[in-house]
Amino acid sequence: MNQEVESGIRMNLIATFGSLLHSAMKKSIIFILRNDLSMNKPGYILLWTGIFAAAKAFPESAVVVYLRALYYPEGFVFPLKVMNQTILVTEIIREAATMVMLLTVAIIATKSLIARFAVFIYTFAIWDIFYYIYLVFLIGWPCSFLTWDLLFLIPVTWVGPVLAPVINSLTMILLAVIILYNRTKDHTFRLTFSEWLLLITGSFIMIFVYTRPYMSYILDRFSLSTLIRYVYLKDTRGLRNPISSLLKGSK
Repeated sequence: MNQEVESGIRMNLIATFGSLLHSAMKKSIIFILRNDLSMNKPGYILLWTGIFAAAKAFPESAVVVYLRALYYPEGFVFPLKVMNQTILVTEIIREAATMVMLLTVAIIATKSLIARFAVFIYTFAIWDIFYYIYLVFLIGWPCSFLTWDLLFLIPVTWVGPVLAPVINSLTMILLAVIILYNRTKDHTFRLTFSEWLLLITGSFIMIFVYTRPYMSYILDRFSLSTLIRYVYLKDTRGLRNPISSLLKGSK
């Protein structure tokens, strides 16, 4: 079988798979809207919201495949390349829209604030894990859990080894299951103030670790006063390059 035929078959399989996942995402959200999942067992909630999140991960992976074909035809490596500003802004909005979608599913899937929090972190985790599963299927990447990746763009660039978000995601799944299980046994179940404090503190530490390489890169090249002038006054004096062009700068 020549390479062109093999590539064509692969693309047809990917298109079929993507269509099936889109259908699964659509049917799962219709089911959630038509049924009061908050009155069901946690497994029922996790099943349908999980199907939605897993299906939603495929378009995210597909976008990355397109971007890497455009900017990294020889394979994704650091330092990161500067992206077209329109594409970059589109990517940031796409990431924000994904978070809104996951949050919306959590809101319509259950009623209490704590259960919605659990469903949100659960769907986020499933979405993140399947994002990497699809990339392995589509382009054979990442080659290892220690491969570094561009993780997120909001509010600034996040970078780290693939293993890190996978561990975060597995932890979020475990926490979500614990919350929903306890919520089923006791409808007055709440996280204590100290538990919320630990969660929030840990989250800020995690974000700091992921964003530190990028912030160090920026602060090594521009003074804080220059950055403030640019952000608030759009004053580019003192900048060797516009900040927007560095949002996907090197590590």
